[in-house]
Amino acid sequence: MAVMHDTVIIRFTTRFSADEDRIALDCEAAGGSVFCYWLTRRLSDKFLAALLNAAERIDPGPAVPPVAQTLWRAQAQSSVQSAMAKTPPVERSALVAGYVVQSVQIKQTEEGVHLRFVPRHGPSADLTLSMTQLLQWLKIIYDSYQVAEWQFLLWPEWFLEINEPVSSSGINVLH
Repeated sequence: MAVMHDTVIIRFTTRFSADEDRIALDCEAAGGSVFCYWLTRRLSDKFLAALLNAAERIDPGPAVPPVAQTLWRAQAQSSVQSAMAKTPPVERSALVAGYVVQSVQIKQTEEGVHLRFVPRHGPSADLTLSMTQLLQWLKIIYDSYQVAEWQFLLWPEWFLEINEPVSSSGINVLH
């Protein structure tokens, strides 16, 4: 099934591919098509910075004083990570189309973030995440960075403090 313009991603699996030295998003579209978006290291870092910025804009409210907001963010991140549901990965086949993403357009909404992946060649696709889903996906991206052995210079201290390194014992599919 061909991927069309204005594709909406309904489900995706994030994984690091050592062969490609890139992060792959195996995506399932609303119409049932399956395709892969490849995120290079350079784009991943830019994209990650914007996602972390969106996550840090979550307002804890007036009950949390500014000096306690770092701890609040760490506790909120830990809470959503422990609530992540196990879901089956998007199934790939040899016929899956793959596209190197050139840019990611990010719009923050009151409910979360809206992402548009724009590949060099091929159709763009949209993904909307609630803030809870965004925080959960940040953990998955973090684990992908661990498997890739990429540096953590962009990650905020509150995020690093609550995350343990993942074992690279063959586990490289995260969703």
